[in-house]
Amino acid sequence: MENKIKIKNDNGIEEEYEILFSFDSKNTLKKYIVYTNLKKENNTITCYSGMLEGGKIMPVTTEAELKVIDEMLNTLTHKTKIKYNLIDE
Repeated sequence: MENKIKIKNDNGIEEEYEILFSFDSKNTLKKYIVYTNLKKENNTITCYSGMLEGGKIMPVTTEAELKVIDEMLNTLTHKTKIKYNLIDE
């Protein structure tokens, strides 16, 4: 998988995003992608997510799927903080 993707915004303008990670869920049997445009707003970078289906990014529409993505993102964030000694285990 490439590290960057292009997605058209609501105005039809193509924007470039960096893929943070993708993963397969054993719970939903689907593949998800998390990506960002790396633009900082209030010292925060926004992440976006979607479901990969047939080579296309589809919207995540259920609370269960959003929870699966949030859990993965929280796990990776926590492991990164531990790796760089930003928190104690």
